Amino acid sequence: MITPYATEELLEINDSCNPYFVNGVVVVDDVYKNYEKLHSMLQNMPVSRWKTSSSSKNFTEYYDCRATLASPFVEKENTAIIKLIKHLIKEYFDQDNTTLEKESSILDFGFYKNIKKDVPKFLQHFPHKETSFNCLIYIDKICSGGTALFDIDDHITNQEHVHVLCDISMYPIELIRAKPNRLVIFPGNRYHGAFIEDHNLYVDHWRIVQLMFFNNNKIDNV
Repeated sequence: MITPYATEELLEINDSCNPYFVNGVVVVDDVYKNYEKLHSMLQNMPVSRWKTSSSSKNFTEYYDCRATLASPFVEKENTAIIKLIKHLIKEYFDQDNTTLEKESSILDFGFYKNIKKDVPKFLQHFPHKETSFNCLIYIDKICSGGTALFDIDDHITNQEHVHVLCDISMYPIELIRAKPNRLVIFPGNRYHGAFIEDHNLYVDHWRIVQLMFFNNNKIDNV
């Protein structure tokens, strides 16, 4: 189905959305005014294979994909969602929002779906970290789980290109709960990863998350 859209309208934020701060994470519920339209569009678009290799389990045990909606004729730094995120990073993390640089497209989305059934709960996405602020918007309506934050002292070798899931049972986690149309922001220099409470819920449905990353040289001081 062909769906025409104006990017600035698709990314329009709710005037009534209220941010709050919990355990080092900024949370904004009901962030998009036109969430239903965005959700509908993402249910009807092709997605391409993401982390993979010659020995990858991607497309045999699960689908791990990425997709980007085009955003023509939009001044990215003046888009409402970008302005909101920069304001929140400055307010809650004391970062200079004039030096924040967006590392990704406004409309980058991660898609995940299990092929294999009855995946145990201790298998979750590899803990990893970045040198940027992570800004995620949960899009799918299943929202089983969310994002796990880990306190890990050791270095973890990320093997997502072979298998996106690993055993995290030895690590205590702090869970950021997913909710449809919820924006969360947290420093990416802490180990984190997607967390699914019931893997079988994502056999017939896709886990969809909008992904935005903002870099600042002061991130190590957060």
